[in-house]
Amino acid sequence: MTQNEQEKTTTNSSEYTVEELLEKTKSYLRYLKKHRIKTLIYGLIFGLIGLGLSFKKAPKYTAKMTFLVHEETKPGGLSGLASQFGLGGGAGGGKEIWSGFNMVPFLTSRLMVQKTLFTTAQFKDGPELLLNHYIKFYEYDKKWAKSKKLKHIKFTSDKNLTRAHDSILNVFYHQISDKNLTLDRWDKKSTIVLLSFTDKDELFAKNFVEALVANAMEYYVTVKTKKAASNVNKLSMQADSIKRKLDIAMSSVAYSADATPNPNPMRKSLRVNSERRMVDVELYSRSLVEISKSLELAKVSLTQDTPLIDFLDKPVLPLEVKKLSKPLAVILGFIFGVGLSISILTFRKIAGKA
Repeated sequence: MTQNEQEKTTTNSSEYTVEELLEKTKSYLRYLKKHRIKTLIYGLIFGLIGLGLSFKKAPKYTAKMTFLVHEETKPGGLSGLASQFGLGGGAGGGKEIWSGFNMVPFLTSRLMVQKTLFTTAQFKDGPELLLNHYIKFYEYDKKWAKSKKLKHIKFTSDKNLTRAHDSILNVFYHQISDKNLTLDRWDKKSTIVLLSFTDKDELFAKNFVEALVANAMEYYVTVKTKKAASNVNKLSMQADSIKRKLDIAMSSVAYSADATPNPNPMRKSLRVNSERRMVDVELYSRSLVEISKSLELAKVSLTQDTPLIDFLDKPVLPLEVKKLSKPLAVILGFIFGVGLSISILTFRKIAGKA
């Protein structure tokens, strides 16, 4: 066989394969057309299922809060002078630890989430712990009633928690931090924090976000100003102590003067006690002036270290709601049903059961 004959044979074989493929495609389409009623029924059934799910599925509410944290990054003026005297409470490491985006993992920490769950909030039936409301809404109490270990468990405060309490709180923490709570920042360089919480309970979502931010800000400010506040307290106590000593010394001078109203100039010993008290008065007066200066500098440092928090957006009822649209549910269900029917028919066709 010559080379031209071989090429011709190969070409004819290729043309035959393509024709065969086209024929199989037509056969497959005829097969689907033959079962179009069955496919349509599948689509309608799953469309109705989708409609039913849209009625059954509870809507989810999203509470959003946006806030900006202002912090003094460079000491200047009196605050710079205070830092020179060791009165700068938050300079250096503290600012690096707590500034900017580092607040995001802090807000989602177990410490803050658990503290928030043990916060009392106002609901329709009155004030209640967020944790207990969460348990009732999702009917955990009914599930625990069937368990010998959990049927008597109660949450009243975050003190004296047992291992069972900690285990339950750990589950709730991961549920909330992984599924409900979302945090981000406006951009990479911004200290604007975006916080959102999504839940099926609208009032719980709003109360949780507000309590979480309030608890986090309180703790944040306390840690930021801890050293500066300690300096102010110490200096205030020192100032009060020196002032009391000054008052006593001044009273002693007056008593000494009254005791010897007309001292004999020739008897200098009569003036020793009075002059000693005068020295004490002068010493305490100077000390009080210096302590007062240090106290004012410490107060300036405390003011500088206290972050200013501006709320740009707070959750307001009614909250943003996310729910499955009924027309969309029907369309998605119909598409899924048609796809499932075609998949089953295709499998049967390939398996040779058609």
